[in-house]
Amino acid sequence: MKIIDLFDLNREHEWDKHGTCTLTLPQIKSESDYFNTTLSLRQKFDFGNILALSSIVPDNEENYDLDKIKFAIKRAVKFDPVVVCYMSNDLQYLVEMHICLSKDFQVVECASKFLRSEQPCIHGVPVRYPKIR
Repeated sequence: MKIIDLFDLNREHEWDKHGTCTLTLPQIKSESDYFNTTLSLRQKFDFGNILALSSIVPDNEENYDLDKIKFAIKRAVKFDPVVVCYMSNDLQYLVEMHICLSKDFQVVECASKFLRSEQPCIHGVPVRYPKIR
């Protein structure tokens, strides 16, 4: 399979799973609107930069405190993030960070019913924020 095919499959999945329901929003009229809006929001809420401002940077050896990670994001967006980890031995690895947005793309508190079934990070266990190669 060619790389472009993988990209197309991922784009199709994202559109089918997440994008099509956004067509009810006045700002989203097409697949192109959805992806352009998503990219704009990704740039606006760049967690990598937000964490770096608090000296939390990808490092394969450094451990971070979950509360410091959450505080750095909350300070920037004014609401608690959802932080997802993968546990391995006595460490957990940062996998994803989420914030919730209203239909007009303002940050809001995440309602628990909307949270996915991923494993939230555990307080008191070191968090590793690994470099992506």
